[in-house]
Amino acid sequence: MNDKKLSKKKSIVLAFIIGAVVALASVFVFFSVINDYVAVDRTEIESVKQIIGNLGKYYEIDNEIESKSLYSRDDEEYKDNVCRAMVGLLDDDYARYYSVEEYEDWKQSLRSSYSGIGITYSLADDKYKIIEVAIGSPAESAGLTTGDNILEVDSKKYDDIDVMSENIMGEAGTDVTLTIERDSKIFDVTITRSKIDTKTVTSEILDSGEGYIKISSFGIETANEFQKVLLEFKNKKIKSMVIDLRNNPGGLVSSCVDIADTLLPESKVLVTKDKNDKKDIYNSDTRSTNIKYVILVNENSASASEIMSAAVQDNKGGLIIGTQTYGKGVVQENIELSDGSAVKLTTMEYFSPDGDVIDKVGVTPDFVIKDNLKTNKDEQLAKAIELLAK
Repeated sequence: MNDKKLSKKKSIVLAFIIGAVVALASVFVFFSVINDYVAVDRTEIESVKQIIGNLGKYYEIDNEIESKSLYSRDDEEYKDNVCRAMVGLLDDDYARYYSVEEYEDWKQSLRSSYSGIGITYSLADDKYKIIEVAIGSPAESAGLTTGDNILEVDSKKYDDIDVMSENIMGEAGTDVTLTIERDSKIFDVTITRSKIDTKTVTSEILDSGEGYIKISSFGIETANEFQKVLLEFKNKKIKSMVIDLRNNPGGLVSSCVDIADTLLPESKVLVTKDKNDKKDIYNSDTRSTNIKYVILVNENSASASEIMSAAVQDNKGGLIIGTQTYGKGVVQENIELSDGSAVKLTTMEYFSPDGDVIDKVGVTPDFVIKDNLKTNKDEQLAKAIELLAK
């Protein structure tokens, strides 16, 4: 087979296939392309017809641009933007296209370190609100604080939180300027990026004697980090603990399911359903921690945080304390393409073990307690300690 001849004029091949469909009804069709032969069965012909129907106009426009446009273009950027537009037209708030570079940045963000400024934020009331500032980070040094709204990054507005995140991150030693809104005042803050070592699990022993575990997100190493803390607590004879999922935006489903498995005896943890109504059920095994625990959540606890909270609540593993969670009950899958780029699509909805809907609803705590930001006291944590003492 002469690959060079076929690759020169793909449109010729497609045209011949269409002609063959019209002319022949036999199982196999043979047609000639410059002394070469291609065998196509009916199934393949139908697939090609569908591709032509969906993308034929794209190829037409592409050929016209290539042959007649006065203006040159960057082919890689052009292809990326076409793919971005295709995905952007879906009625899917979480879908997106990643270029090769963007996908590498995303994968890096799940690892234990990245280059950035050290903030966590979420979309609230059409604004990107900072919900956590890492201790010792460039963002903390620059004076950013929880509750600040990010309006622009380097004088540019973003309607995609992932794209904005990629532009806030960048090479260590370079600067990024954020336009911040705080108490109706708007101002710019220029911050020098640095390497951020991200432990998604931090812990301490409270003055009252309980263990305290803060899970900031669910990354690749989160379950392992959690197990290490549990072992430390066990060695220190800790009998009860608080697991803090407040302001945790989620992350890897596998990570939160692994932690739920550690907390719960044999039980149903998660139920997912895809577009064809195919259900998958995730179960925990018989092993579970003997440390008594409660879980803290708030309105910024989302996605994987809600999966874990709902699993614990439905299986009566521990009490949930705080405010109604965010309500993101759908799962996205990153599908890597042949060139190293990727597309993220919402592929499943998930439900609590009892079958309760999470999406746009959230998880209602067993004890609804608001944290009064005007006081120095953490009312939610105080309630957790009170309940553990009982």
